[in-house]
Amino acid sequence: MDLKWPDFSKQLRKDQILNYCFYDSVPESQLVEAECKIKIVFPDELKAFYRQTDGIGIELVAYPDIGIIDYLILPLEKVLEYSWFLHGDWFAEKNLLFIAPNGNGDYFGYEVVEGRMKSTQIYKWDHEDDSIELYSTSLAMFIQKQIETN
Repeated sequence: MDLKWPDFSKQLRKDQILNYCFYDSVPESQLVEAECKIKIVFPDELKAFYRQTDGIGIELVAYPDIGIIDYLILPLEKVLEYSWFLHGDWFAEKNLLFIAPNGNGDYFGYEVVEGRMKSTQIYKWDHEDDSIELYSTSLAMFIQKQIETN
């Protein structure tokens, strides 16, 4: 099933505190360039997401002038910025491509094995104890879970 991400998120819990902001889609050429740049093939669900919106930003409803305070899903360029982990010893041990922060220093990402995402499962990396745990089995489930817990 090809989900329409902005429509999908609108169906989830309405929030009086947070506003979820969607961006223009990422051109196919930019997706291909990103995969080549970090030498990782993105899973189909992540590519489908970026083809519809370049991330999901979070704003405070009461203070819209502040702008984006965090991201539910990082814009593609931010994913690339955070890919510096790919080039150090840390990545060799953890093998995660981060797609979202949680606001307290922890990150969520796909497990990468030999340049491909091992599955559509998304893991949470805890920066305090360096542990990794399964958080969701798909991007849609991840987004729903994050909106429900924010």
